Amino acid sequence: MHRSDATSSVVLEYASQGKVVATGYQYSNRYISVITLKDRKISHWRDYLDPLRVFAALEGKGVE
Repeated sequence: MHRSDATSSVVLEYASQGKVVATGYQYSNRYISVITLKDRKISHWRDYLDPLRVFAALEGKGVE
């Protein structure tokens, strides 16, 4: 992989918690974002999460 001095990447790990209004189900998930910076600006942003937790919360079910 070629890297220039003007490009770098940052990895963020974070979580959320809340309640789905439609189902009343408590929702939580963990995320990772990979951000690429070029010339001090964001040039690419990609998020990763567990989609099964999203679907379960919308259906009012739990995920182990």
